[in-house]
Amino acid sequence: MGKINVLDQNTINRIAAGEVIDRPSSIVKELLENAIDAKATNISVEIKNGGLDMIRISDNGIGFDKDDIKVAFLRHTTSKIKTAEDLVSVGSLGFRGEALSSIAAVCQVELLTKQADEIYGYRYAIEGGEEKK
Repeated sequence: MGKINVLDQNTINRIAAGEVIDRPSSIVKELLENAIDAKATNISVEIKNGGLDMIRISDNGIGFDKDDIKVAFLRHTTSKIKTAEDLVSVGSLGFRGEALSSIAAVCQVELLTKQADEIYGYRYAIEGGEEKK
């Protein structure tokens, strides 16, 4: 019997996530960059047990549009570019569309977001790439 295995999609996603998220500090970096790209002027970071138990980033950025919340956690989704030609003019810290999906593949994530012109905000939870209720 051969020794080469075809990996299932969950394993592939976890390996890919490790290329972006290899330690808790990588998560902090990616989320801080997201906050800065969202025009936040006030960012708070809370970490427990070196980021192994909890990382909380709170900011006053523009927030997610309701229709973008679930899509933002899919691989290769970004608000920064549409085509390869856009790569030459990227003016943001993040643009690859990998950070949130990678974090969600290996962590339990809870997103609380509200846009300034909205009365209510939204909560979205995802773990291991699967939406949680």
